[in-house]
This record gives sequence, structure tokens and C-alpha cells, in this order.
Amino acid sequence: DWSSDVCSSDLPEYTGPCTEAQRFDDLRIERKYATHFKKYPKRTCPLLERTRPSLDPQRLAYQRSQGKYPAYHEEPSEKHPINFLHSPPPKMKISVITVCYNSIATLQDTLESILRQTYPDVESIVVDGASKDGTVELIEKYSHQFSGRMKWLSEPDKGIYDAMNKGIGMATGDVIGFLNADDYYQDENVLKAIARAFAWHGTDAVHGNLHYINGVRDTVRTWRGTEYNPGSFQRGWSPAHPTFYCKKGCFIRYGGFDPSIGSAADFELMLRFIEKNRISTTYIDRDMVFMRTGGSSTSGLRAILRNTRQNKQAFRKNNLPYPWHYDISRIFHKILSLKSPFLYFMEKK
Repeated sequence: DWSSDVCSSDLPEYTGPCTEAQRFDDLRIERKYATHFKKYPKRTCPLLERTRPSLDPQRLAYQRSQGKYPAYHEEPSEKHPINFLHSPPPKMKISVITVCYNSIATLQDTLESILRQTYPDVESIVVDGASKDGTVELIEKYSHQFSGRMKWLSEPDKGIYDAMNKGIGMATGDVIGFLNADDYYQDENVLKAIARAFAWHGTDAVHGNLHYINGVRDTVRTWRGTEYNPGSFQRGWSPAHPTFYCKKGCFIRYGGFDPSIGSAADFELMLRFIEKNRISTTYIDRDMVFMRTGGSSTSGLRAILRNTRQNKQAFRKNNLPYPWHYDISRIFHKILSLKSPFLYFMEKK
């Protein structure tokens, strides 16, 4: 009887409808905590609030035969616990928003990297700030190559985050992400991996790893993410925004970017979504995006200090505690990710 293998009585048994994503998530957690379960008595599951699948292969097969936990396409290996690229493609539309202004030198790399993505259901949205250097002509040229999968506009805006809000309003995808004119994808399977992660985990947002590159495309800094834990933002943690993909419903419920925060508006949005409203997130230990340095928030000690002040404003806006050690924690995280800390902090910006 599979029902004997349930959570302890002090936790409520999950009796409602179990979606495919929830079932997959149970299997993922079971693998992650398999050794941890051995420390507890039989039929005790203090880490889950739902009925969990059995560790015994025969019992698990019986559970699947009863429709409780479906078989997946291919058994994940220890090295690759989730086989994103070989499981059935999820039905999920991804909107990729690109904001640009006078970006003729770099925008082509961005659009080419979107075109090369192997995931089919992608919508490209380009919001231009009335460029005058040939950017508009480049966008119009590429719009034909996207075969109807691109929306774009060119008009004056009130800054990068105002333009991003316009892009959110234009998006029709289930998931929204941002790839600006200084960025491009690591490889052609990034969006496919993101879609698999959403389908597997059933979370509200997914994020990964980011590489900062210089003018000759050498990596000068790597932003390697980790899983979120309550209070992580107070310890200097945040996802790399160019790798942050979130369901559109979160933008509808909790709002878009607040341009009044300045260059930390992306930090404020993720703080509001994750720390304040506790949307669910999944970290993929995968390199996703290359980002060129030299922007308003990517280089120099002055930029770090300015962004730290703006981050403090973001905490106050959301009525979240701002710890005394936040400045130190944030700089420490920066130093750990740098290849040449001295040269980075000597930047003028």
C-alpha cells in the first residue's frame, strides 16, 4: 500500500490535485534529500508537506502505475540530475525583451544570439529609445529574419527601466526575460534549458550564471548564482538580472520596474518579487549570458558604492530590514567573483 509511505502526522498530507510539475518536483527533492531521509524513522518525511515517492524502486513503480508520479523521459544521471535537452519540449512561450539606444555596434550580436536559439517558441521584443546611429534600420532588417516573432518600437523614453516596462506591456509570452543590447547568450540552448527548468520545477522564476566580458571578449568577472534562502538579500545575495526569467503573472501581480530607484531598479524588482512576496525560484548551475562591462552599474568602486546606496533605498521602499553589514557583504561577494579585483576597483565609473 503506497499510502503507508507518507509524511508524519504532524505535517498535513497533500490530498489535492497534483500537477505534473509538482510530481516532478517531488522526485527532484527526493533525490536531493535521499541520504537525509535515512536519519529519520520510517514513514517520516519532515522536509516535505506532500506525500513523497518511495525510495524503493518497486514501490515507486507501483506509485507511478497508480498515476501518482509519472515516468520521466530519461533517468537523470548523478552529474546531470535534470536532463533538460532530451526531455519532451514544454509548451511555453518565452518573451525576450531587448532595450537599446544608439547600439549599432553591439545590437547585432544580441539579435543573432536570439535567432540561434534552438527553443522554438520565442518572442523577441525590441524597445529602442529613438536612436539616430542606424540602430532602427538594423532592427527593421532583423525583424524580417524573425518571421513574425519580433515586435519592436522606436520612440523617446525616460530611461532604460521605462523602456523595459514598455517591453513588459508588449510581451505575450508565459515567461519574460531581458537581453539588452550589450548582452548575448552563451550558446544556442540557453532558452531551451530555461524552459525545461520551468517545466521540471514548476517555479515562478529561473536564474543562472553570468559572465562579464571586456572589449576583446575576455571574461573579467563571473557571477555564479546560488539557490535562494530566506534572508539571502540581506546577506548581499541577488540573482544576476540578465539571467533572471520570470512568469508574466508575477509582473501583473507585483508590478514592473521603478525607475525612481535608478540603476538598482532591477535589484529592487527582484527584491520585491523574491524576498518580499516570496515567489518560488530555481537556480540552474549553467552559464547563460555574456554581458559587456562599462554600463552604469557594471564597473568600478564608485558604481558599487552608488548601487549600494540605491539598494538601501530599495530595502526601505519594500519595508525590509537593511542590515548594518550589507555594504561589506556586497563588496565581499564582488571580490570573490573577480579575476583582477585591483583593476576593477580602479575603474573611474
